[in-house]
Amino acid sequence: MQSKDMIRYLYLLFSISLLLPKGTRSFSPISISTRCPSSHVSASASNSSSRKHTRRISANLPNFSPSESLIPTEKEEIAKLIKKCAADRSISSKDIILLLEDLAHQKSTVSQTATQSFIDRNLVEGKFELVFSSAVAGIPFFGKILDGYMPNREIITFDFDSKEMSLVVELLPFLPTIDIYGTGLKWAEENAVLEYTVKGKEKASPSQWDILFADDDVVAARSSVTGLNVIRRLS
Repeated sequence: MQSKDMIRYLYLLFSISLLLPKGTRSFSPISISTRCPSSHVSASASNSSSRKHTRRISANLPNFSPSESLIPTEKEEIAKLIKKCAADRSISSKDIILLLEDLAHQKSTVSQTATQSFIDRNLVEGKFELVFSSAVAGIPFFGKILDGYMPNREIITFDFDSKEMSLVVELLPFLPTIDIYGTGLKWAEENAVLEYTVKGKEKASPSQWDILFADDDVVAARSSVTGLNVIRRLS
């Protein structure tokens, strides 16, 4: 088995673990937070971490300043960086996670009206390929090799008219796909969050995607299951 196939096989085990009840998982997906915005982290520690990681991405995003209101120039540069992540996978997991964490922080501080005008439901509807996930970045050992980028092809579709979500996970060539379906898909316009219930897991809490960025080409969001994700539009 080639090294790429081995990585895909291990990721297969990881993907299956996401479908199991939490009490039966051998490990849980790890959502990495470089900003550590939680209340139990001191402000000085958080600011120190932000300054440290800001220096790391200064070459790609010279005007980026976490925890401050984003000016138009910064928004354009962040959009370029997210698109570059989706297009050629050249942005490191630490950099893209930092950006998405800061977008989440910015979103939590804006008014509902501003959120409504920033993200339109039509930008989230359609068929997408999952490119980056902080859950992948958090896989022991192999997360560093993959750097958060998907080793396989996963296609997710959001159809608000039929209120359905579908996820097709392609793994090793000789294995069938894993097909996951969600029902009751709905869009909360007031906070730009989509929600659905995974078939077969009706007793579990609904899965949510908190949309942090969206345009005609890419969407960035925090999933309640797989952490920070970047997906690129297929149709």
